[in-house]
Amino acid sequence: MVYLDDQYIAFAPYASRFPFEITLAPRKHRHRLVDVDPAGITGLARALKDVLLRLKKALKDPPYNFMFHTAPNTVTTHKRAGYWDSLQYDFHWHVEILRD
Repeated sequence: MVYLDDQYIAFAPYASRFPFEITLAPRKHRHRLVDVDPAGITGLARALKDVLLRLKKALKDPPYNFMFHTAPNTVTTHKRAGYWDSLQYDFHWHVEILRD
């Protein structure tokens, strides 16, 4: 575990694809990033800053990428009826931080 507060958790996955890979996710289930309230965005900024500063200190300012994974656009036309019906239960938005 890299970071933990009442809103967010950041951890290194057990089977990382890359060295020092970190996943940052909300502790309360949400499938879309846009559903986060302003206090949650502030908490996300605090968590992201803390994790990135830890990477900077531990690895002497390495290059990295971070990607926000959120639910896809469900307004588009689908080939199968009910394709997105369980998306809100199946998907959890998160941030992946990968060292370059």
